[in-house]
Amino acid sequence: MQQHLQGQNTPQWIYYLALFFVIALWGIDPIVMSYFYTYYSASALTVIGTFFSLLAFLVLCRKKLTRLSLRYVKIAVPIGLCNSAACLLQKIGLQYTTPANYAFLEHVSCIVVPLALLVLIKKRPSAIQLGAGLLCLIGCFLLCGAELGGTLLHPGDLLCFLAGVLLGVCVALTGVFVKDLDLSLYMLLHMLVYFLLSLGSMLALDRITVGGLPLEPLRFTLSPHLLLPAALFGLLSIGICWMLKNLAIVHTDPTAVAIFSPFSAVIAATASVLLGKDTFSARLLIGAGMILLALFLSGLSSVAEERREHLRNL
Repeated sequence: MQQHLQGQNTPQWIYYLALFFVIALWGIDPIVMSYFYTYYSASALTVIGTFFSLLAFLVLCRKKLTRLSLRYVKIAVPIGLCNSAACLLQKIGLQYTTPANYAFLEHVSCIVVPLALLVLIKKRPSAIQLGAGLLCLIGCFLLCGAELGGTLLHPGDLLCFLAGVLLGVCVALTGVFVKDLDLSLYMLLHMLVYFLLSLGSMLALDRITVGGLPLEPLRFTLSPHLLLPAALFGLLSIGICWMLKNLAIVHTDPTAVAIFSPFSAVIAATASVLLGKDTFSARLLIGAGMILLALFLSGLSSVAEERREHLRNL
């Protein structure tokens, strides 16, 4: 089913390499988005990215649209709604909280994934996986913790926390239900859901007012020197990155993917230091070290699980 995008004999390290590309790009995502937020509201920027990603998947799948079935709809639409809602909550929440809180709360997903897999398929997380997830979360707290504390529980923080929970659920659902689907067709429906939800959110947030002010005033420009870079950024960070991450989820361990993802916080912190927005400190060093240790432990767990699976198949 997944011929040109998902070779059955592709080594797992290829998928992990793709995942690290996604993690690196998403690590600088907040910096790039903060630039575009001057010209586009969060939901408008998402509409641009999802629209061009949808067009790309439509072109990619044009010769196999007849293979779409009700099963694709039943799987892609609910997961798409969950994932899209998480991303929108995250982007909106970023405007009402600090980047540190945003980065930390996003990675609550590394604890949610093993718990969601336990509920969905009764897959018990190993002690190493649970330990790595907890270590990763503590590392994120230290890495991003300069501004945490009393600011938590503000509306933006609650939105980012809910987004982290939903993202964890989506990773688990993808790992369970998407393995035998053609991923390009699945992503076409997924991106259609995300585009429609983003468009509806953009219009609604501009019209719903609190105290006479819109929840999110619509900012949008058709100026080519802004629209084209925004479209390219959206296609790369949404369409291509989601595709690569889903490839990693369905071909590796979803829990490992969730634990690897917070490495984007290390990338973000490094970029922040290099750009002079943050100063190098023991907090950054210890937090990054704990996340790297969590990645190592998760990798050990994945290797052990792969060996057990190989022995069972002998």
